[in-house]
Amino acid sequence: MKRIICMALVLACMAGYSGCSSPGTSAESGAQPDPPAETMTPETASVQDWGAAYKAKIREVANGYSPMFSIRDIGGDAVPELIVSADGGTYFYAYQDGIREIAVLDAGYMEYYPEDGVIVYTSEPALNGKTDRYASWNGQEMTDPGKGGSGDHLRLSRDFDCTDCMIEAACTEKASWQECYSDFLNAYIAEYTINAETNPTTFSLHDLDADGIPELCVSQGDYHAASVWIFTYRGYLVSYGLHGAYGSVGWYPEQQMLGFGDLHMGYSMALYSVLNKEALAFCDRYVFEDNSGAVMEEDEVYYLVNDEQVTKEESDRIFREQIPQQDPVYLGADFPLTPENVASAIAAY
Repeated sequence: MKRIICMALVLACMAGYSGCSSPGTSAESGAQPDPPAETMTPETASVQDWGAAYKAKIREVANGYSPMFSIRDIGGDAVPELIVSADGGTYFYAYQDGIREIAVLDAGYMEYYPEDGVIVYTSEPALNGKTDRYASWNGQEMTDPGKGGSGDHLRLSRDFDCTDCMIEAACTEKASWQECYSDFLNAYIAEYTINAETNPTTFSLHDLDADGIPELCVSQGDYHAASVWIFTYRGYLVSYGLHGAYGSVGWYPEQQMLGFGDLHMGYSMALYSVLNKEALAFCDRYVFEDNSGAVMEEDEVYYLVNDEQVTKEESDRIFREQIPQQDPVYLGADFPLTPENVASAIAAY
């Protein structure tokens, strides 16, 4: 309840301007990596084939502070690529007649534009500040398209923690969504630090994409940096990524849109993302920012919409016209995460 109140207050602030704790995520664990899979072509490779290879590779390269990974088909050959963000850069792997490394990019944060198939990432040269760079994977090689993408985009390489429960769930085929979610949540309970008083991890089931299979939403807690994992089932666990703040994110069913706000030391931000079923992602659509609570002088105040500076009146207008004004459904907030609740919630759905 506390996190919903916090999020409602932040969203109310944005409308007014109108305009768990995860374990240390080193990949060390007692679990043994799966043996290398037999080499197969993309046309015949199964989850069992690429999954075994990807499990071993994640455990091999994931190191440093908070490594994360994504498994997404950015090559368009029906076999997903593996992207691991760890110390030393972001590693790309494909499963084509066995696993192979296709690129290592000097980036910790990347945006992927599914419409154009372009990755935009940021490097930080010592003298020149941040510089955008571009990459594109055509299924055979990584190339530089020389320009960024357009339209909606998603954050790449940050879909899963490199923890045993997520590695196993993302790379292991299950017979049903019930089995997949149940096995994952019980493994999550065993691996993550969950305290009902200090870290009230909760979950819920919602059919966000209206395909008859509910999405699994897991709130990390109610502290500021906590977000909501959104997962779905495609024979194995697929991540829609982390969303929200204070362990809460709002869902607007009619617009197929996620929204959340954040207010920190006078700086306000609200991010709204739309569901892209083909890309299995929530792609960023509108970002509203302002510093009106952080500065004293009026001429120092700025308002941004999608990184473009606008007037307060223009920001207010876009917010009213493009953002749902009704109350959202808060995801991940229905049940405390316990084995008993996992069994009953899945059975009752």
